[in-house]
Amino acid sequence: AAGGAAEMAHAWATLPAVARMLVAEDLDARLVAGVVSEEIRAMTRRAAELAEAAMRQAGLGPPPCAWALLVLGSGGRGESLLAPDQDNALVYAEGEPDGPQDRWFAQLGARVADALDAAGIPYCTGGVMASNPQWRGSLATWRRRIDDWVGRAGAADLLNVDIFFDQRPVHGELSLGAALFAHAFDAA
Repeated sequence: AAGGAAEMAHAWATLPAVARMLVAEDLDARLVAGVVSEEIRAMTRRAAELAEAAMRQAGLGPPPCAWALLVLGSGGRGESLLAPDQDNALVYAEGEPDGPQDRWFAQLGARVADALDAAGIPYCTGGVMASNPQWRGSLATWRRRIDDWVGRAGAADLLNVDIFFDQRPVHGELSLGAALFAHAFDAA
């Protein structure tokens, strides 16, 4: 329900106390990491909702097509600890790199990243964020990208696949994330 990054930061700041209470209750560490991961996904979802609303208010209009925001890495896998960074990606139904759809979603991705950073989930030092063109694209672009990663299987490709396979759609048309995962699974 946070109305902005400051309220998100306040909510995020309560998480260590929650984790301490869960540990004190002798919950398995994997369950505690799962709770932290769900909070990261909820924060990312809320940042996307706020970013989309802000873009409408700024006169940039609604999303140009269906899209989904994905949380990747440990947040998607359910193994986050209390000092995460952002790992996210964005898939949209149609459009070309640097086309009108991509430019709209680039702004959305930047707003999501900025909101999360301001709320206490810092930017990914490796650039694994929807604000980065490598982690944003149409369904067709993503399919080509995944096929390249799997086909080349170099060190960077394997790292990208490893990060991507832990994806969890958190906002938008979630079926786009599911379709992308199915393609990646088949390609692998």
